[in-house]
Amino acid sequence: MPKERKKNTARLLIQQKLTKAFASLEKEIGEKKFRKKIKKAGKILAAGIGTAKQKSSPKDTTPKAAAAVKQRVQETE
Repeated sequence: MPKERKKNTARLLIQQKLTKAFASLEKEIGEKKFRKKIKKAGKILAAGIGTAKQKSSPKDTTPKAAAAVKQRVQETE
């Protein structure tokens, strides 16, 4: 499934859940304003989906580094 399609379906699900959660607020601020705010919130929340990547630390493969790692592991145990 393309990334854009996943974000779109995620955004729609988020909007549905927000609409259910804040149903009482819709009556207070009006339907048009409420829908605009929900749409904007859905876009912001869906934008973060799938963008976070794990930072991988560069591994030093020299024998000294490997020995230092082994020593640290033994000290913690």
